[in-house]
Amino acid sequence: MLARRRVRADGQSDHRLGSEPPTIDHAGGIPIRPNRFLTSTAATALVVAGLLAGFTPAATARAPIIVAAGDIGCAGDPCQAQRQTAALIRKIAPRAVITLGDHQYPDGAYTDFLDSYHKTWGRFRRKTNPTPGNHDYSTQNGSGYYRYFGRRAHQNSGGTYTYNVGAWHMLSINSADGRPSSRVEDKVRRNLARDRHRCELAYWHHATFSSGSEHGSDDRMRDVWRLLYNAGVDVVLAGHEHNYERFAQLDASGRPTVRNGIRAFTVGTGGIDDLYNLGSGISGSQSRIDDRHGVLRMRLRARAYAWKFISVGGTVLDRGRTRCHG
Repeated sequence: MLARRRVRADGQSDHRLGSEPPTIDHAGGIPIRPNRFLTSTAATALVVAGLLAGFTPAATARAPIIVAAGDIGCAGDPCQAQRQTAALIRKIAPRAVITLGDHQYPDGAYTDFLDSYHKTWGRFRRKTNPTPGNHDYSTQNGSGYYRYFGRRAHQNSGGTYTYNVGAWHMLSINSADGRPSSRVEDKVRRNLARDRHRCELAYWHHATFSSGSEHGSDDRMRDVWRLLYNAGVDVVLAGHEHNYERFAQLDASGRPTVRNGIRAFTVGTGGIDDLYNLGSGISGSQSRIDDRHGVLRMRLRARAYAWKFISVGGTVLDRGRTRCHG
């Protein structure tokens, strides 16, 4: 297990895989430090003045909220569930939107993105951190996907990239192009070896473990899963199966473990009409929902995380919280 220490970070910043994550302080979490030449009374006055002006010290800044889902845009005009999940995200008003692949059916063409996805989830494009799915790659190796998301899709790094949200380190890993190469795995390994965030989350499209009857568990990311487990990553998100499933913390082989495992979520409920039936739960499966569209809402605290699966009607169908183990 890698040793971890906390870094000072609040906010979100993109950077290429393999580079050292920056330390950032943004307005809304501006640290207010008294000048060493000021008296304690003057320093206190500065803090009070800052609070009255609307600034919050970094230590007390509210933990950011993200939402996540995949399998979103229907062919042709937007379908009802796609509009409903977009409305739900707008109501939640998250810091970041994590899209888990298959943004636009049937084959990720750029014109289809404009006709469907853009009219709903497109309103969040500037704060969306995507990962591609197999349908996104059905058109010339993701040309429509990369054109639509532009720099946010990180085509120059093969669609795999890292960034920070609040006190969390995030990794978006491309599974749509087949099993990641040893070069990509080495970059992920080096990135995590350098990272000093206590909490880490990774995501891609194809669910490594799933009770689904349509696709089920997908082995292409097994080596990456083991790598992430050894590095102490806390959470993995995926789509591909058009349903919602949450797992207990799992070890390197996908077996439930009491300590230091990865909690996996499948959230393929972003809007595409056809939801897939879930079979009887495989080992570690704790929550399964296959008849509702919705999004996963997560609050990313400095040492823990809380989650809710919220259906398009606004009903919370699954919830919980766990401490990070980094």
